[in-house]
Amino acid sequence: MLVGQGRSETGAPTEPLRETFTPRMRNVTRFLQERLPQRLTGLLKEIGEVAGHLGYGAYVVGGFVRDLFLYRGDEDMDIVIEGDGIAFSKKYGRISGARIHTMKNSAPR
Repeated sequence: MLVGQGRSETGAPTEPLRETFTPRMRNVTRFLQERLPQRLTGLLKEIGEVAGHLGYGAYVVGGFVRDLFLYRGDEDMDIVIEGDGIAFSKKYGRISGARIHTMKNSAPR
């Protein structure tokens, strides 16, 4: 769910640091379907399904998210995988037919 601008019990806009408020909620799936081409929503759904199957989280981050809320066109998505990114990439590559090139971080920890 997406949290929108809060309203007080009287319906007036709230000052978040001074009052309690009831957030307005909006379904994110519907918002994405309204804003994005079907090909991108399908891609995001597929990524989410692969991540979920592996027990990982997948999140769209960065400028794409900002531009989505500002109603700007942007198809440059950054996706963070909460889990083993290489394992995710290999599985997603097999399913989608994408070529995957991985390299391990050799920097000392």
